[in-house]
Parts: sequence; structure tokens; C-alpha cells
Amino acid sequence: MHAAIKNLLLVAAASTLLSGQGTSSSGSALELRLSPIGAKGGVPEGFVFSIVNTSDHDMLLPIPELECTYPFNGYILLRLVVKPLPLAGRGCAIDRGGNWPPILERAKSWKVLHAGETMTLKGDRKKLLFDDTMIGTYEFWSEYVPPLVSPVDANLLRGYGVEFADRPLQSGHLKFVRKP
Repeated sequence: MHAAIKNLLLVAAASTLLSGQGTSSSGSALELRLSPIGAKGGVPEGFVFSIVNTSDHDMLLPIPELECTYPFNGYILLRLVVKPLPLAGRGCAIDRGGNWPPILERAKSWKVLHAGETMTLKGDRKKLLFDDTMIGTYEFWSEYVPPLVSPVDANLLRGYGVEFADRPLQSGHLKFVRKP
């Protein structure tokens, strides 16, 4: 095993054991938050997406793609409903298929999110692909989809005592009104 990943796994395992946490599923230890950036015509210029480690132990988390579905690292999507008019689908997809490296190699690039620490990503309207020109009520929320990890790989990580993002998250909803 590569020395760096071995050290990372040992540190993660030690911190997990010291915190009194087992190797149980970690989905409830993360929280997704959505905050607006600026405003134009009553609608935000962009958003800040924050994944907060609300546990008392370290967790591994790859930096997710923003507004692009990519199961290798996971992703965050901005959801939007405009009333009275619904919006058509938007977003992008990244097709980076092929052979993925073994999970222990993948985990080398994942960020250690310490207890109470936050991972933050920002996106403006252009990046987030939303139209702000319609009159109406805009309701935004975000969803985090964790990286795709097979059950065998998940058990391998947990066997080393590694806590990682393994469940989808959803932020609270935010409403804004654009008037004529």
C-alpha cells in the first residue's frame, strides 16, 4: 500500500477511535448549506454551497463537481422552481468513464474534513445555468450526491476506520421574488 494513503488511513482510523465513534455510516455527520451571493432584480447573483462536518471526528470527502453529475467525486446540484412558470431541465454531465483507480488510490485525493470544518464551493449564474429573467417566485435548494463507492470498497474503507461521505444531502429551501 502506498505510504501516503497508509498514513492517511491510520490517522483517520486513530481519530475515529479516539473520538469514540465506530465505523457506522456517516451520512448524518454532514450538513449541506446554501447561501445566496449578491442580488440583481431580487434574485441572487450566485450561491455558496457549504458541506459542514457536524460530527466530532474527521471525515474524508472528495471535492464534488458543481452543477455537473460525476459519480467519481460526487456532485452538488442547484435545484430551482420558478412560479408561475416551471423551468426546463438544466445542468451538464461529465462523461469521464473508463477504469477508475482502486478506492485506496481515489481516497488519496479526498480532503480530510475535520470536526466542525466546512468545505465551500461557489457558483455564479453562468456556472449554475439558471435564468433569472422571469417574473415570479424563485425557490432554490441544493442537493449533494456522494461519490460512487461500491459496497466492497465501502467495507474496505470502513475496515480501516475511515469515515466518508456516503449519503445524499439536501439543503434548506430559499425563496426570492422578482417583481416587474
